[in-house]
Parts: sequence; structure tokens; C-alpha cells
Amino acid sequence: MKYIILLLTLLLISCNQNSTHKNNDVVSAAAITDSAKCDNCGKNLIKYISTNYAVKTNGDGVHHFCSMNCLVKDFGNAKIDTNSIYVIDVKSKEFIPAKDAYYVIRSGSNGITAYAYKEFEYAKRFNKDFNGWGVINFKKALETVKDN
Repeated sequence: MKYIILLLTLLLISCNQNSTHKNNDVVSAAAITDSAKCDNCGKNLIKYISTNYAVKTNGDGVHHFCSMNCLVKDFGNAKIDTNSIYVIDVKSKEFIPAKDAYYVIRSGSNGITAYAYKEFEYAKRFNKDFNGWGVINFKKALETVKDN
């Protein structure tokens, strides 16, 4: 009887731990699969990995976007804590806090695009090499994308 109670207790503890930590609550570039799609436009996230964003929401998991443009379209009017927004660092292809990144805006075939860098020097070099509009912070990048 002791063993049955012990097994049931362990099972309940295990189930409780799994329910409080969902895989979709983790912001990780490794979690983006070949079939993952942008929550706004449906584009393949792997194809646009250099411009991906993730927004971690309370109780709603993580929302992924192919670009700042789609992030703005989906969450543009919502009040989101900037601490819950992550962006792919172009150099490392890993998520970093969006508010801490350096952004380069440039025109492309799909309109304007915001590229994020963890390190200022890489952002500065990308801006120079690819005719960017300057190196700016997250707030200014959001304003620029919203206005265009």
C-alpha cells in the first residue's frame, strides 16, 4: 500500500510540474521547426530567421513573427511589456531581448525590414555595407516600421 501511495504521489507531482512548464512558453530559436509559421502572415519562420520576433504572453504561450512588420500588425495597438519581446540576433541566430538590441532599418523587395544585433559594432558594419538607415534602438525601430 505504501508503494501505491508513493507512486501516485510521484505521478501527481510529475503531472503538476509538466502543466506549469509548457514547451510553447520557452523563447528559443531551437524551438522553431521547419513547419513553424508567422502568427500574423503565415510565412515560414525558418526562411525569415534573421528577422524573427517572439512575444511571450501571460497564459497564452509564445507568439512568433517573421518580422517587425508582422509584430507591429499583430501587437501594434496592444500594451505589451517590452521585457516580453525577443528578437533574433542576426549574427548568432539566437533570441535576445528586443529592447537591448541595435537595429538597422533598410529597404528591401518586401518594403522596409528591421535587422537586430546584440553588438553595436556588427550593426554599424551591416548598416554601412547594406545601405541601412542608421543604427537605432528598439523604440525608434518600432516607430519607423509603424510609420512606413
